[in-house]
Amino acid sequence: MDKTLAASRGTASTAALSPAVAFPGGASPRRLVFAPGVKAIRDFRTGRFALFNDCEVPVSRYLVFDADESDVLALRRGLDEEAFRAAVPRKAEDYLTAFEEERFFAPPEPAADCIRQVRRGYDAAMRARETAFRQDLDEKLEIFRRDGTRPWSTFAPPDSAPFVEVSLLITDACNLRCRYCHVMDNAPAEPSEKAVGVMSEATLAAFARTFVDYIRQRWGIGCLNVVFFGGQPSLKGKVRDFLCHAAAYLSAYAAREKIFIRFAIDDNGTQIDDDLIAFFKAYDVRVALSFDPPVEVNDWQRPFPGHHSKSGKTVENGLRRLLDAGVRVGLRATVSDHNQSAVRRSIEKYAAWGLSAASFIPMQDVAHGRRVAGVAAPDPAILKREYLDAFETVLNLYDWTGRIFDFGPVTSLLHRVARGGERQTCGMGDIYFAVDPTGRAFACHRDLIDRYLIGDVAAPDCTRRLLDAPLEQTCPQVTSFYDPDLFCEHPNACAAEAGNAVSCAACPILAFCGGSCPAASLAHYGCTNIGVSVLVDSDPARGTERCRFSRELVEELFWRFIDEPQGSLFRRYCTALFGEVLA
Repeated sequence: MDKTLAASRGTASTAALSPAVAFPGGASPRRLVFAPGVKAIRDFRTGRFALFNDCEVPVSRYLVFDADESDVLALRRGLDEEAFRAAVPRKAEDYLTAFEEERFFAPPEPAADCIRQVRRGYDAAMRARETAFRQDLDEKLEIFRRDGTRPWSTFAPPDSAPFVEVSLLITDACNLRCRYCHVMDNAPAEPSEKAVGVMSEATLAAFARTFVDYIRQRWGIGCLNVVFFGGQPSLKGKVRDFLCHAAAYLSAYAAREKIFIRFAIDDNGTQIDDDLIAFFKAYDVRVALSFDPPVEVNDWQRPFPGHHSKSGKTVENGLRRLLDAGVRVGLRATVSDHNQSAVRRSIEKYAAWGLSAASFIPMQDVAHGRRVAGVAAPDPAILKREYLDAFETVLNLYDWTGRIFDFGPVTSLLHRVARGGERQTCGMGDIYFAVDPTGRAFACHRDLIDRYLIGDVAAPDCTRRLLDAPLEQTCPQVTSFYDPDLFCEHPNACAAEAGNAVSCAACPILAFCGGSCPAASLAHYGCTNIGVSVLVDSDPARGTERCRFSRELVEELFWRFIDEPQGSLFRRYCTALFGEVLA
């Protein structure tokens, strides 16, 4: 084992660990077998590898081994202790001590039990801090009431306060006809001009009551993060009037009920004007602007209906206006085969305008059995290379200007690597929900279908249903993939099947990728655990090529994190963006 690297990931070198692992005297040598969660990430350039237990994430260190130490990998299949000691006589004691510390031999807990324990532990930790959170809230409420000019949503909660985020679909009306629109996924046919319209005031009030009650029952105090969603939630006319009313109502209601509240919006950027900018600034609304640069690609992928369909320049101008006005805005771009080589150029262009955050997410080109027309998912090999090139641009921007650019999904992956892995990468059905214009609450906005329907916010039992959402309506945790029965009814194909060579359970990057997205996988394949859509391989190939480029991307980021010295540009950027990271 490379003791220098191993020590840098934890509190002590494995050579210094003591006492030695003890076994029952006189007993037959025990058989040593790594737990299923012990993963090996290989560096194919040098032959070295790192071990960690993804059932124990976040881990405090990664154990790094040289190529000539590959004998330890025999423990994945199992080996008698005596044989292991004979294979590595000088290092066996150090190895075994380190493996015991990292719980490499610990039998995995049942996945469902583990999921519940993690959530109970989080809730208990938040309850233990309720007094401190309440003191902070009371101090800010006093300032809010004394000031009388600022909405309550402009008073930020403590960073560590618990929160539930809800995509509030205040309308299903939209002025664009995006070729890949996931709203289309939930409808039997193409989107039409006819829409339900705008959420009612009664539904808005029921939403507020239900989710404030959810926070109170779960943590006592916390923050309601409302993401205004659609459709297009800032359409001029009735929709925008309701948007402004909803923000005012929810902000006042949260203050009255002594709950923090924050606002965000998913906006298509086609109707950015002075009034909308003033609204965003008044309520401190974080804007996620949907725009697929360059302009001509947005024209094709996100057109207006009718003959005058080009929308790209309108949205780009809207982005500039938001940035010039100091609105907190991030770019949300969908990457297809049309713009898969434009990620780096787009970051360079819009960072020069003042943009500081953008996510470039690969498009799914199949939804509920229908293939999107006129555009396809990106080539994963091209996109992986583009991601890495664009990340160098982000690092150079930080080096030259000190500006931190948050570049998704690369920085999300890097954050998980730098923090020792992540047990749950999505809050679906746990701390994230969606409510449609009629008041139906779903586990996720991605699939507004009966499978993910939890209840109606106007129903007396909705809060209880939200608190007790069944596991199959929640996002998997890492351990979920070790029990396919929890989520999937497709044996021999499922990403959670232990015997499947391309299962998520067998994948070394599970703790960084998070595994397949259930809602996107269901839309793509009709099964919650077959496909992924959050990394490079939006339409993963079957067989051994499945997710290949996603694995390569994570492995490259992982080994760069291991190798970069303290004080390097890469390490300084990680610390500036993420705060405390593994040493």
